[in-house]
Amino acid sequence: MKIKISKEVKSQIKESIIQSTSHGFPRIVASQNIPMRIFWILFTIASTGFCAYLIADNIMSYYNYEVSTKVRQKFSLNQVFPSITICNVNFFTSEYSGEFINDALDEKDAETDIEYDLWFIQQKSLTLNLTEIKKLGDSLDKFIIDAANELTVVDITDEIFSYFFHQTYGNCYTYNPFRYENGTIRQPKIIRKNGYMNAFYVRLNTTISKGISIPIRTLGAVVFIHEFGSSPYSVEGQTIAPGFETNIALHRTSTTLIPKPYSDCDKDTDNPDKYSSELFKDIHNLSFNYSQNACFDLCFHREMLKECSCYINGYSTFTEGRACLKEDEMNCVIDLYYDLLENNYFDNLCKPLCPLECYSVKYSKSVTFSKKFYDSLGTADVNIYFEDFSYTEIEENIVLTEIGLVSNIGGIAGLFLGVSFLSFIEIVAVFIEVFYYYLKKKIRTKNPKSKNIDNQELTSTKI
Repeated sequence: MKIKISKEVKSQIKESIIQSTSHGFPRIVASQNIPMRIFWILFTIASTGFCAYLIADNIMSYYNYEVSTKVRQKFSLNQVFPSITICNVNFFTSEYSGEFINDALDEKDAETDIEYDLWFIQQKSLTLNLTEIKKLGDSLDKFIIDAANELTVVDITDEIFSYFFHQTYGNCYTYNPFRYENGTIRQPKIIRKNGYMNAFYVRLNTTISKGISIPIRTLGAVVFIHEFGSSPYSVEGQTIAPGFETNIALHRTSTTLIPKPYSDCDKDTDNPDKYSSELFKDIHNLSFNYSQNACFDLCFHREMLKECSCYINGYSTFTEGRACLKEDEMNCVIDLYYDLLENNYFDNLCKPLCPLECYSVKYSKSVTFSKKFYDSLGTADVNIYFEDFSYTEIEENIVLTEIGLVSNIGGIAGLFLGVSFLSFIEIVAVFIEVFYYYLKKKIRTKNPKSKNIDNQELTSTKI
């Protein structure tokens, strides 16, 4: 059915197009001869097509969630010193541990218990309470001989060096710890001087008791340099050899990512109520800040307890549940670990429950050694310091924001079609006028008395 449009409506539409703020369509309508009208039609179509292409390209770029990475070298005279966790490289070092090892090996069932003696003894030690576990390794007074920071002597007390139990190394001690023993958060150590002469210095006694019957491969210590508030498990340790002075120069790098969908990280991971994941909340209940690595560890730890009813040291950093002692239990954990890896367990199950934090701090290390001239047997000296006042800041920025997208579309439309936001409003206004015209016409047919009034209004509108 052919739609009939009245002359008045055609006149209104034509007049609106001619008065439009855009360029192409008014020229087409106002052209007096056919060649000029064809000329303007061709260029308007070409401009409209190229405009549509560029606008579509900008929209696709926006939904690609692209980011730019800004790397800046900054300077600060007051830098937060990292937490330093120091352990003897040997789990068993004391006379008490020698007695414990002998008793454990005497009680060991050669047919059913874990075959490898050292692994069995470490698993056996995890069945003890914390007081007994502390007796297996070095005490604070034995392990740390001297300490100083920025040329100032540091007291060797539980207040300064907080105890930390490490599943692999046993008794460890943290300088500049995140919390006091009562759980309250401490103020971090601020360093105002850099260089070797102002280092955090510590002398360690790495010797072990002669009564230990299991073979010892090495003597020494291990140092974990981790962000204030993070767990020592979040970084790899630096081994320290006895008989040497080890110098560790630090450079701090902070990284800030933009949350999803621009990266894989999630915002507000420091808020324990932000996500409903039980794993996420349980990590927040620990002594350190949240980290996805720790959440992954707890995720697998609980899977071990679920499938094998126990856990194995080395496959988890947690001590929740029962330690495996039997060979078949250990094989269960090993088989479970490789099965889960093959089935992308961490991606499929743990990752949705363990959001990735967007902010992180890492310390790059430049390590040098020098041979000690005196008393080299069993003792090791360590110097840890910032090499200068600079640090690296890595920050992501959104390439195309919502405001940028709108601005780009407006610029493209203005360049190729000469339109603005008000040009689109003009189109809406034409529809409103047409609708209003037909509404009045419908009312006029129902109520003839309003005909004169409508004619007067239409005449006023044209004027």
